[in-house]
Amino acid sequence: DEQSTPFVITNGCIANYRTVLDSLFLNGFARNVFIPRPSDNQLKECIFRSKLSYDEYHYLNYITGALNFGGMLEDFYLCSHHSTFYVDLNTQYPSGCTLHQNHWKELLACCKEREYLVWFNLANGNLGEVSFTESLLPVINCISQGIDCFLSIDFTNSLSLQQEGIGCVFAFPKKAEQSILMNGLDCSKRNLAICSTLLTDETL
Repeated sequence: DEQSTPFVITNGCIANYRTVLDSLFLNGFARNVFIPRPSDNQLKECIFRSKLSYDEYHYLNYITGALNFGGMLEDFYLCSHHSTFYVDLNTQYPSGCTLHQNHWKELLACCKEREYLVWFNLANGNLGEVSFTESLLPVINCISQGIDCFLSIDFTNSLSLQQEGIGCVFAFPKKAEQSILMNGLDCSKRNLAICSTLLTDETL
């Protein structure tokens, strides 16, 4: 039988963080998460509150202000097998850097070789230099290569929402028996309708 993809509707960025981190902790997937340096303080706080820990990998070259991909790739290869990595899919605060397709090809090769779990995060879709569709290509490639991954998406800024955020989290396990639905937030009919439209309408 075809397995459905675990999918949770959330209230945006912070709820996305908590949903993935709770799943990592409750299902025993990870006790430590590798995040880019620098990272959003809200992400660090959520990791702390989830009873997990984090280490940072090279991402921003603080001298040039550009992406330090060499240092990033080296850090990925130096980590132990079955590690968990958080990676932004597009330009994010506070680094302002973007990974391009040639970077992703090398990173995913490393992740497959060392059997990493990858947590992709996408916020501000269509607001940066990379389109929403292009931003998701690494996720598609990750899934096709049989690499375990999470995908969290925050639509709040893309839709210019002020008072109430909206987002969603997917889990793409390489093995069906790992397909445990995450203990996420309640799915309101409003959020479900919006997410369903955004994820299926190619004109948006």
